[in-house]
Amino acid sequence: MKLVNDHLLGEKSGKEIGKMLNIAVKNVKRIKTMNVLRKQNSRLPLIFVSIGLLLLIPLTAMQFTNEVNWSITDFLVMGILLTGVGITCELIYRSVKSKKSRIVLYSGIILLFLLVWVELAVGIFGSVFSGS
Repeated sequence: MKLVNDHLLGEKSGKEIGKMLNIAVKNVKRIKTMNVLRKQNSRLPLIFVSIGLLLLIPLTAMQFTNEVNWSITDFLVMGILLTGVGITCELIYRSVKSKKSRIVLYSGIILLFLLVWVELAVGIFGSVFSGS
């Protein structure tokens, strides 16, 4: 057995082997961290693609009917609202561990989004931002 160990390790001392093992462990930890970051950041492009697809709905509807009449400002405001909702939901997902708490926070964000959207569209509260 000693011959096999001597052959595999060569003339390395115990300290050198320990250093090599420490480097290997650090590299494994670094790879795990990179994989976690990659998984977390993989949802952001999906959020932005979803926002773009949602904004294509009124754009497409405008091509077929006069009932939908959005200006560039409408698209910008809705894009900002959807981006805010998407990023807020992502932050909630990353920071809140309890599933019940997440559901409550998601529901609140969606309710707030819907209230702002309706207010901008038709003005149910009569604010200065209400639609005409």
